[in-house]
Amino acid sequence: MVNTRMEARLDVVDKTLQDLIQDRDKQENQSHERFQRLEDMIRGLATMVETLSCSATKGETASVINVGQGSRWEEESSQHLSSSKWRKLDIPVFAGAEAYGWTNRLERYFRLKEVREEERMQAVIVALEGRALNWFQWWETCNPNPTWDAFKMAVVRR
Repeated sequence: MVNTRMEARLDVVDKTLQDLIQDRDKQENQSHERFQRLEDMIRGLATMVETLSCSATKGETASVINVGQGSRWEEESSQHLSSSKWRKLDIPVFAGAEAYGWTNRLERYFRLKEVREEERMQAVIVALEGRALNWFQWWETCNPNPTWDAFKMAVVRR
């Protein structure tokens, strides 16, 4: 009778151990997939930076502001963009404070740099640090196909 109980307990321990091993393997696979996605995003960003650098060295500029909306700031910005002396803009970094202001600055950055909708989430990852990056990693697991608009709403709400 004692042997039967011991065998039953060993079976439970073996099953638990197998479950833990499967969970660990699953987490390793998920981590590997995330790492692969990050590497792909970094390669895409590197290509984008190289393309932008080449365009900037050739002196190519484009009108990126819709002046038809009529604001004075946009008209002045459009005039400044057409000059070849337009300064280099860095993407605004976000650590978790003042999300609304950061998203507005990022929107303006995207317009000025003509970042396409499908490239925006890749650019956002580079602009996050600290607690904001940790939050994004969690949010991304909950939203496997994130869009800029969904991210913007989520980050402002948090």
